[in-house]
Amino acid sequence: MYSPCGIKLGLFAIGGNNDTFHCQFSGDGCRYLFDPLTRNRADQRTLTPQRLHFWLHKVLGVTTLSRIDLAVDDFDGLFTCDYAEKAYKDGAFRRSNRGLNPTYEPKRVYQDTQFGLKLINEGVIVGSRRSTVYWRVYNKALEQGIDGKLWYRNEVELKKVSVDVLARPAEHFAGICPFSASIEPTVPCASISLTVKKTGLTLAGRTRWLRRQCSRTLTELVDKFDGDVAAVVGLLLRDPHLDALNNSFGESKLHLPYTHYQLLNAGKVTPSPAPF
Repeated sequence: MYSPCGIKLGLFAIGGNNDTFHCQFSGDGCRYLFDPLTRNRADQRTLTPQRLHFWLHKVLGVTTLSRIDLAVDDFDGLFTCDYAEKAYKDGAFRRSNRGLNPTYEPKRVYQDTQFGLKLINEGVIVGSRRSTVYWRVYNKALEQGIDGKLWYRNEVELKKVSVDVLARPAEHFAGICPFSASIEPTVPCASISLTVKKTGLTLAGRTRWLRRQCSRTLTELVDKFDGDVAAVVGLLLRDPHLDALNNSFGESKLHLPYTHYQLLNAGKVTPSPAPF
């Protein structure tokens, strides 16, 4: 993928596992997408994270990102590796009161010079690569070989996270844990959704689950009631749900995304033939 001004933004591949697609943004691509100044210089003010979220979620039906990295840079020496260590001891990296604290790994690399030991690498790692939340706090100035400048980066790697993080990255960053909330002044999300595996989020997912689990039983019931599908549905529904359906006939009580309601109301979704 390239921007109109020739910047290589990343990779977009089609036709992989089960005809899926793979989209990956590089560092330059993320700067182009999230930095308004970069977009303005290229006269591409509409290419925003919110628009990417719209196309991925509303149009393509993507609910989960395999991985996204969020970071906050500190140029004032406030959120350093020492700050991360103190925050870890205070339990600020914990996302729940249950379970163990994530692992903590400090890293400092020195080099012997004629003027004595010189710090050439400094960082802190909280969590592991296998976990859904993986923190790296490190001295970016040392990494880039920049002398006389304060530059620390607080970076988190999130796996299997809701695509909604693209619409509000600052709020989601602040909502990860108390440590991130202390860095980002934006009002945090109530909770950040990780490891999204709720098949019932979509109408298609619920239909697939129902067919897989109940197809044979429903077929037998329909046959028992001589093809009266309405009678079978009435038999399966609990009284409160049946009463609510009777009281407001035509109004779906399924917890479906708003986009599915739009498609259904517009007549753009046609159910495929069911096996029962």
